[in-house]
Amino acid sequence: MRHASDWWRPIAAMQSNRQKMSASVRDEAATLAYRLARYIGSEQDLRALGLPSADALMELVCQHETNAFTLADAHLNPLGVCIEPTFALINHSCDPNAVIVFPDRVRGMPSKMHLVAIRAISAGEEVRISYVDVASCQAERQATLLERYCFACECRLCKRMGWRDPRMALWCPQPKCTGWVVFQNAASSWTACTQCEQVPNYVDTRALDAAPALVRHVQQAMYAQDESATLPSSSIICDTLRQLCTQALPSHYSVWPLLYAAHTLAIEAHAWHDAVQWTMLLCVGMQAGERTSQNEISTALYPAGHPQRAVLLATLARLLCQDAVLGLDSLVRSVTRALAWPPIHLDAPDARGRLAQAALVQALQEAMVAFGKETGGGAIGAEIRESLGE
Repeated sequence: MRHASDWWRPIAAMQSNRQKMSASVRDEAATLAYRLARYIGSEQDLRALGLPSADALMELVCQHETNAFTLADAHLNPLGVCIEPTFALINHSCDPNAVIVFPDRVRGMPSKMHLVAIRAISAGEEVRISYVDVASCQAERQATLLERYCFACECRLCKRMGWRDPRMALWCPQPKCTGWVVFQNAASSWTACTQCEQVPNYVDTRALDAAPALVRHVQQAMYAQDESATLPSSSIICDTLRQLCTQALPSHYSVWPLLYAAHTLAIEAHAWHDAVQWTMLLCVGMQAGERTSQNEISTALYPAGHPQRAVLLATLARLLCQDAVLGLDSLVRSVTRALAWPPIHLDAPDARGRLAQAALVQALQEAMVAFGKETGGGAIGAEIRESLGE
């Protein structure tokens, strides 16, 4: 059947990377192939599907592992995986100029996959998407790309030297300074502070020592296929975050996944006050970066127009509208200094509403880029317009 169908030829032509795969990834593929064979039932059934041997099935599974996209809803919640051979030809960059999204949400209708440019693309410039979460630090991105896709990335973000990456940013140790610094492994030294421009001799990083193990636990629980994996308690995550945020920006690669977990747990528990705090920090973190001479963010964790920005800003606005939310504590106000334009303080009675309005306006701008003007910003854009009363 597979050989007789025109629709199958692009799938059959997809690269499998079978011989280049790491042992662990190849073992995963072999396990999946075995389970699939058991599910199909018999060799005769496999042959009827155009899979004459176990080797052919293994090749198909490896093609799937190498080329599959995450199938997500309009709010970026993962639903499964999907295959699109044409989009699978698009190469990777940690500094992408396009994204794959599923912007529509029509009851009873399948959501279509869209390739959307998130910045201007010049004639002759290659369209590139990111195969990994761009919020990860360079070492993690490179490790994932090498293990899952069998190549080392040489994009301009990975090759950039001597800059202050917000994924590695720590608060400047100078008293009363509101800037941040980054340790450069290549030079074995700290960068100059973004604010006071001094180069520190020492920065206390002890609070970060316990973070990696907790981050791995959280990521396994949130993204692994093992349904028995559970998130650590909210109190453990929150206590750790309060220590980490005194030393690292919310954009730091050890802080960001914990913030996202705390944000998720708070929303699920209807703990709106906590949810606002953690979501505010996520919005701060995703926009953290250095300022250019024009006072614009040029190195943000997520680039302008990235879908994650639209979703988180829209979520923040909805949370601010919850009656149970009374305001933000000193922790949130202390880290908003990472933003180019600090948010409105919530001391005034109407400040919460003004901040929600500002978040919605920015979220709509981001959604129109992230999910495409053609779709009106997709389902996210429609929800934002409804909230704005348009």
